[in-house]
Amino acid sequence: MANFWKSALRWLPGVIISLVAILLIIHFVDLNLFIAAVRSANYWLILLSLFLSFAWLMVRALSGALSCAAVPPTGMSFGP
Repeated sequence: MANFWKSALRWLPGVIISLVAILLIIHFVDLNLFIAAVRSANYWLILLSLFLSFAWLMVRALSGALSCAAVPPTGMSFGP
């Protein structure tokens, strides 16, 4: 049980922040106005933005993988 609370200290703040954000959005956003805005949106621009976001995430993932693969061991980085 102690291990559960130790791990909960890592994920519990994120859950609390997410729940507060969702509740604030539900409270402050006018649902009818939001639905009207979605219906009047240009779907081609939404698809383009989703594609660009996904492509950028792939570029970041690839650059992160390449930069981590090229990191030498600590002993080689700072000499003998």
